[in-house]
Amino acid sequence: MDSQSRWLAILGKLRVNRSQGLAPHKPLLLLVVLEMIENGDLQSPDLKLTPELAFRFSQFGIIVAHRRTQRMDIRLPFYHLSSDTVWSGFTKDGSQSLDPKSNRYVKIDAEFFALAQDLTFRKMARVVLIRTGLWSLDDDYRVIVSHGAFDEEARDQKPLRDFHGSRIALPSNAKLWPGPQHLAWHRENRLCA
Repeated sequence: MDSQSRWLAILGKLRVNRSQGLAPHKPLLLLVVLEMIENGDLQSPDLKLTPELAFRFSQFGIIVAHRRTQRMDIRLPFYHLSSDTVWSGFTKDGSQSLDPKSNRYVKIDAEFFALAQDLTFRKMARVVLIRTGLWSLDDDYRVIVSHGAFDEEARDQKPLRDFHGSRIALPSNAKLWPGPQHLAWHRENRLCA
């Protein structure tokens, strides 16, 4: 497996907290990091926990904040992404951090950082990070919503759970439809049980 495929697989299998539904913190922080790299705001693999980083994270978090019971605390994904080998966390004095409160900066994995300089990789990484496994399709192209993995209050919109069982709109050309083997793979590898 080449390094790009390996890293996309790592991003697709981030260890996330599922105790109160699917926690979005790690994917959101990585989306912030990818944006910073793309904008030229992060030019080395050293990333400090700064008010600016926390602000960016909070701006991304607005998208899902109404779905979460606890506040979006950047310290948790900033520390816990070390367990996914994306980076290593350090304290203010440069020793390995042992908890989220002491974690002041991280050193992003060199291979991941080098790949993140590539536009194509960033696009693919974003797709992987955004796919949360909350829904899939059955072989009849009807929506399957992963019950229990995610509970939302959709104040101004139809909640995802209401789409369960609905058939999706498909192109008139059946050759453009997703193949049953791909749908099966997605259900087995991406859908949260």
